[in-house]
Amino acid sequence: MSATASESRTALVERLIERFPHIPPEAVVKEDLLRTGIAFADSALTDNLDGEVKPKSYFIFSFDQKPLAELGEAARRRPPEEIALTGGPYALRRTIVSVRVNPTSPYRIARGETGDLVLSLDGRELADVGLPPMPEYYRHELANGKTVMETAPTIQWGYLIYLTVLRLCQYFGAKEECQFCDINHNWRQHKREGRPYTGVKPVEDVLEALELIDRYDTAKASHAYTLTGGSVTSTVEPAGAFTGQPMYAPT
Repeated sequence: MSATASESRTALVERLIERFPHIPPEAVVKEDLLRTGIAFADSALTDNLDGEVKPKSYFIFSFDQKPLAELGEAARRRPPEEIALTGGPYALRRTIVSVRVNPTSPYRIARGETGDLVLSLDGRELADVGLPPMPEYYRHELANGKTVMETAPTIQWGYLIYLTVLRLCQYFGAKEECQFCDINHNWRQHKREGRPYTGVKPVEDVLEALELIDRYDTAKASHAYTLTGGSVTSTVEPAGAFTGQPMYAPT
């Protein structure tokens, strides 16, 4: 269901909450945030790996509504991986939402009058915002200089270690590419912007990152892992032989 040209996003959300009273308002707001994205004031962005808030890792897809090149300051200072929403006019119970960036979204996170972060919709305060703390293991590098965030990032407030060992998909040809997701586009845009973004993760790197998480997870927050990646239709060369040629992703 989409909003009409004359209907505000607030009106749409309130209409959905009224129409489906058996659905918790937390679910309605979360669903709309995920499909609409969030705009961030500069004061709501992280200091990347030098700060106190866990930054967005782009662990498999971009999920964003705009490419990195159009995110402005949010491309230089990453937004948080997730946000926790509470309170507001709908009395939201604590709700965790994965961040999708959209500079033109009617949803916006900024500092309120008290200095705390607030989520607003169409200019009206909607919820208080909490941010995930920087885990200690993100502050430690692998022996080769790669970061834990790049190799074994965590989501769900640190609970799940997300191991995308193949950050590319082979469902494409010389003149066509599957449009089901943006995994290949996400790899290309990070490379284009000069960001570290490993396409094929060596087993040794993954194991070393897991050892660092086990050693420095002082909050004991990480309890599960997902092992995933793009589709493989032929073969995958060792990471050291990876060239980024069309066998893996279109140029």
